[in-house]
Amino acid sequence: MQLNKEDIKKYIAHRDPMLLLDRVVNCDVENGEIHAQFDVKEDWDILKGHFPGAPIMPGVLITEACAQASAVLTNVIAGRTSEETLFYFMAIENVRFRQPVLPECVLDLKVKLVKKKASILKFEAKAYVNDKLATECAFTAKVLDRN
Repeated sequence: MQLNKEDIKKYIAHRDPMLLLDRVVNCDVENGEIHAQFDVKEDWDILKGHFPGAPIMPGVLITEACAQASAVLTNVIAGRTSEETLFYFMAIENVRFRQPVLPECVLDLKVKLVKKKASILKFEAKAYVNDKLATECAFTAKVLDRN
């Protein structure tokens, strides 16, 4: 399954400027995996202050983009929408930043659901730029009903 930015908004509550996904290349429900992408644009306001003259995407936003991809995956698997659920970080583990993410690159996010127990989910994520590993992490999240 592929999704564009408008489709993504059906599955997660994030909106610009905090929406860090531009497209879903593949959402594999059967295997609990998603491949999403974010275009790091040179004129992105965040890059104006991180760091002037040598801009890089903040690591915390790379991990946030991974979490957003996992939220899309979770809602697609459950057949739910952003109007029905909210997705919260509970823990982030083993984060490693391997290389900087620079303007004008495409951040490839590959996330896998590794464990689910009720509303608690555990994921492993890797972010790539030009097929080179930029960031990897594991994280736990909780899905809550909006009602």
